Amino acid sequence: MLFTTHIPSDIDDSVDEGCSWRHLTLLNGSIVLITYHAHMVATFNISILGEFRVKESWTKLFSVEFSYVEQPFGMENGKLFFIRKDGELALFDLSTCIIEELGIKGETFGCRIVVYRENLLPIGGVNK
Repeated sequence: MLFTTHIPSDIDDSVDEGCSWRHLTLLNGSIVLITYHAHMVATFNISILGEFRVKESWTKLFSVEFSYVEQPFGMENGKLFFIRKDGELALFDLSTCIIEELGIKGETFGCRIVVYRENLLPIGGVNK
């Protein structure tokens, strides 16, 4: 089933010109919108959708500011992946609010999140 809903009023394009990254995802079974503002201090705003098709049902859960974030590059399982200003990759767990350093260098335009799932079937299909 497909639903259309509006983004929060405080994130409207006409009002929120400083937003440089947006990501719609699931967090603990709810739809959330994460926005990123790249100013002197990087700010992430996390809002949750209360009811489909009701623009006013968005509620801002929290805002997080980091002084060392260069750029976010993806979300997976409630974890926000980003590149620090020193080029190291890290993740921020939205459920626990814990930052984990990954110990890997990244490129600003070369980092992507890819979902990998093992398949129990061989590539050629089921052997009979």
